[in-house]
This record gives sequence, C-alpha cells and structure tokens, in this order.
Amino acid sequence: MALSHLRSPEELARCLLENDRRPDPDHTLAAIKHRQRLLRSWGISHGATILEIGCGQGDCTVVLADAVGDEGLVVGIDPAPDDYGIPSLGRAHKHVKASVVGKQIQFIRSDAVSYLTSPTGVTRFDFIVLCHCIWYLSEPSKLAEIFDLARSHARTQTILLAEFGMAASVPAAVPHVLVACAVNALESVLTTETLRNMHCVTTPRQIADAAERGGWIVKEEDLLVPEAEQRDGWREVVMVLEKPHRQVYENDVESLGVSEKIKSMLLAARDAVEESVRRLDGGLAKVRNMDVWVVRFNLAQ
Repeated sequence: MALSHLRSPEELARCLLENDRRPDPDHTLAAIKHRQRLLRSWGISHGATILEIGCGQGDCTVVLADAVGDEGLVVGIDPAPDDYGIPSLGRAHKHVKASVVGKQIQFIRSDAVSYLTSPTGVTRFDFIVLCHCIWYLSEPSKLAEIFDLARSHARTQTILLAEFGMAASVPAAVPHVLVACAVNALESVLTTETLRNMHCVTTPRQIADAAERGGWIVKEEDLLVPEAEQRDGWREVVMVLEKPHRQVYENDVESLGVSEKIKSMLLAARDAVEESVRRLDGGLAKVRNMDVWVVRFNLAQ
C-alpha cells in the first residue's frame, strides 16, 4: 500500500483522543507524520497482521491500522490499567475503536512476556512492532526476553523497532539526550516506582546486542531526525527543570541511601541539562526531540 493512499495526518489525528488538559494539536500532527515516516522505513504491507507491543493510547496503532487496511489486523498490547495516563488508556482505546480504523484493531491488556507465551487468537504475525516503548521497561533484561520469546515461540520472522537513538543531529536536541542520561541514572538507583517515562534508557548498540543474543540480525537501519513540532524531548526536560518537577527530582536524589558523590553526580547530570537549554537560541521552548533509530530485525538463519 503506497503512502500516497494513506489517510492524512489530520484524518488520523481525529482517530486519537486529545489530551484535554493540555491539547497540543501541532505535536499530534507531527507525531503522526513521524510514524508515517517509520512505515516508509519499515515497509509494512497492506493486509499485514501486526502485534504492537506497548501500544499506549494508540498513537502508533492508528497509523499501523491505516497502513494494513481493513484486510489487515493490529493487535495492540499494554499492561497499564484503564485509568493510566492522560488521556486514560480506557478512554483513549474506546475512542480509537470507534474511529475509521477501529475495526482492524484489537486492544489487549497484557505485558509482552505473558502474551508471547500464552495461547492467543493470532498465533503468528507478519510483524512485531515496538515503537517508542522500550524506555518504559523496568529492566534491560525485559527486552532481551521479548526477543528470545518472539523467536522461541515462532511468533514472527520480522521485528520492527523505533526508539530514541541517543544522538542529536541538531543542537536543539542535545538537552533531550542529556535529560535521558540524567533520568536514567536516577531511575537506576531508585528503589521505588515513579511515573517518569524513562525507566530504562537503552542505546541502539545495546538493543542490537540483545536482539543478536535472542537470535535476530539487523536487516536495515537508519537514524531519522524527528519533526520540529514534536514535543517529547521538551516534555522530558520540563519534567526535570521546571517547578514542581525540579523539586521532585531533588527529593528523589536526597532520599537515596547512596554516597554524597553519587548524589552530586545525579544533580550534576540535571545541571548539564539546564546548561544546554541556556545555550539554545530561544531557550526551553526550542528544545527538540533527539534522533530516532529505526530498524528492521530478521530471524537469523
């Protein structure tokens, strides 16, 4: 299915439930355009069956469903409860299901390991997709387990993945890279669960190594510069530098039973984010998303 036949970003935006607390239509449209670029890199075909791991509110799900058409199927799995997130997953999924692409979508509450190892209606998929979900995992071992189980349970021959690549082609994306390092360092030593979006920052090299150990090889890969209007990086920087989030970060550091040297390192990592923002022409408002690594894994022969 050629991209020229896909619905416009404006049409697909209507399939998604907007954040009614902080609507950001420019970001929504830019994020859809970004995901349509991922489709071009991945080569998803009309009529395909797709398992999307970590579907969240369905931001990528609707783009995938549009690509596979009414002859295809997208099964989106996510372990979060119905009341998680803004908008909540329950409300968001209901809205997506009622949209023009809803009939080719199934939403299931499940983590990846449970789904891959349990009897399901669809036993084999053309593609497994992980789109901007890996950093939500609690441990690096979870990703390795997904690769291993996808192979051992013969769920697919192709895994399509997109994640922030820890690289910045434009200076305005440097704060996003630095905040990922800062938050990942803090999350690595915290013993309590937080509501942050970055629990397990993983680099392209680490992901490729985990895939290779699980029996997968990189077939194609690329680094994409996201749309300028995407606000994920800006939001993560705000969650560290701006009140009241700044105090939450400092309180989390202070609560740690670690040496003063480690606490100093964690605060220095936060300060590095702040210094990088100060050097941007336009400051915080001009922070952009870092580059995105997009990759196609095939089963090793």
